[in-house]
Amino acid sequence: MCGRYTLTNANRLAPHFRLGDPARAADLPRRYNIAPTQPVAAVFRERGRHQLLMMRWGLVPAWMKPDEGNRLPAGWFNARAETLNEKPAFKGAYRHRRCLIPADGFYEWPRRGGAKVKGAAPHLIRPADDGLMAFAGVFEWWSSPDGSELPTCAVVTTTPNALMAGLHDRMPVILQPEDHARWTDMRPENDPCDLLRPAPDGTLYATEVSPRVGNVRHDDPACLAPAPPRERQGGLFDER
Repeated sequence: MCGRYTLTNANRLAPHFRLGDPARAADLPRRYNIAPTQPVAAVFRERGRHQLLMMRWGLVPAWMKPDEGNRLPAGWFNARAETLNEKPAFKGAYRHRRCLIPADGFYEWPRRGGAKVKGAAPHLIRPADDGLMAFAGVFEWWSSPDGSELPTCAVVTTTPNALMAGLHDRMPVILQPEDHARWTDMRPENDPCDLLRPAPDGTLYATEVSPRVGNVRHDDPACLAPAPPRERQGGLFDER
C-alpha cells in the first residue's frame, strides 16, 4: 500500500522527467505529507513528450456515477499490479492512460497480519541516493455533472522487496529512470507488465519518523524529523 508520500524538490522534476513544458513544475509547492483525494503532480506522454499535469489522487473510472449530492466518489488511490489488467476500474487506464507519479519519499506504518502494529512509529522510505523516484501510475478522466472533466490517478503497488517486507506486504512500483519512457509509451504493441516488480534491494532506505505524519493537516518539514528515542522501534530500519 502507499497512502502518504513526499515531493519536496519539485525544481528537479523538469530535467529528471525531461518535461516538454518545464515551467509547469517551477511553481509546485514543497509537499511533506501528500494524502489521497489531494491534487498530485503526474507525468504523462502527450504528442511524444512528457508533460506535467495535476491530478486528483484517487482514480475514479469514467463510468462511475457521483455520490449523493453530485459529489466526486473517493475512488481508488492504489491499484494492485497483479490485477491491473483485469479489474474493470483499472484495465482501461492500464492499456491507454499510464503515468508517472513523482516522489522523493513515502511513508509506511509497520503491519503484522494485515493490521497496523499498535504504537509503532511510521517509517519514511527514500531512495538510497536521496533523489527523485517515479511511482508507476494509471489515470482516468472523470466527467462531473456540470460537464467538466477531472483527471484522477492511482499508484500501482506490488509485493515488497527485502526492506519493505519488514514493514508491509505491499509497496509502490518504483520505476527506474531508463523505464520511464516505456511505461508512458501507449502504443498497443507495448505491454510493460514486466516492469511491475519490487524495487531492487539496496535502492531504498527507511527511517522512523514522528507520528505527526498520521494527521493530514501536518504538511511541513517536521514530518521528516526522526522519531524521538522513546518512540523508536528498535532501530531496525534506521541505518542505510
